[in-house]
Order: sequence, then C-alpha cells, then structure tokens
Amino acid sequence: MRALAVAGRSASGKDWLIGILRATFAGVELVSASAFVRNYAIQHKLTEDGQVIKGRDTELLQRLGHELTLQIAEYTLKECRLLRQLGKIPILGSVRKPLDQKVANTLGYPIVLVTAPMEMRLERLIKRDNISRANALAILGDKQTEDTVDNLCVDHIFKNDGRHTEEELGKFFTFLASVR
Repeated sequence: MRALAVAGRSASGKDWLIGILRATFAGVELVSASAFVRNYAIQHKLTEDGQVIKGRDTELLQRLGHELTLQIAEYTLKECRLLRQLGKIPILGSVRKPLDQKVANTLGYPIVLVTAPMEMRLERLIKRDNISRANALAILGDKQTEDTVDNLCVDHIFKNDGRHTEEELGKFFTFLASVR
C-alpha cells in the first residue's frame, strides 16, 4: 500500500480502520490537519474561551476563512510528500470537504469512505466521548446519510455495521491490492 485517504462521519469507525492499517502495514502515519487548526486557533485567539472544543473544526474553519483553508491544504500536501520521501505510508484522516478531496486527488490517493448506521454511530459517540444521548444527537445532527460526506467522490466504501466485518475487510484488502 502506498497511501490512502479515509473519509467518514463522526463515530463511523475511521480510527478503527486506520488502526487495522497500522497493525497490517509497517510505516503507516496518520496526517491530519486538526492539530494544525487547533494550534492556529489558540495562537491567534480565535475561540471565545481560548479553548478549541472537539467537534468545532467546521465552525472554526468557517471563521478562519479561505486563507487558512489553503494553508491547511498546503500543510497536508507537504506532510504527505515528506512522509513518502521517508518511506512511510501516509493516511489522510478525516477527509470531509471538497478541498480535502482535491488534496487527496492531487496526491493520487484513493479515498475510502467508512460508513456505519446512525444508531451505531450515536452509541459509539456516547461511549467514546462519555456524553449524553442528547449531546451526541446534537453533535451528529442531521448529517446527511451514512453513505455520503459532503458529496465526495470515493473509490471504496467500507460498511462498518458490525455484522459483516470479515467480509468488508476482505473487500477492503482486495481494493488496497488493486491500487498499489
């Protein structure tokens, strides 16, 4: 495997799938601009309380504007290219926006969409973040269907419904072998 971009809604199982990749392939490195955005926001005091709350990246990006969005894309491109030069396998995490897709396409990375039923995502979010059902529903909101992420064009869909895991993993690894 040379590289990959992973997309999916909150609590769909993106981190779980990336964990499988890390266990299977030596040198897998996650590239995410989330930390870059958080550091930028704190440095420039772009939050009301000086803290960047998990789940507010979309709101922050809207406030930071076009310039930061381009800086993020540039950062991600450089980071992925550097990892490739070092012989690592970069994984773009949390591909959600059209610009993320452009970065993945520019790098030639196939995009895998991880999906899960809404109720399963809700349960995972409650357990993972130790929050109430009402808060989890507010975070997930009306986020389209499980099979789309802001109209991204994807190369493979991993259905993480907990029932067909072995079958889905088999399809996933067959897909990975086809894009080497």
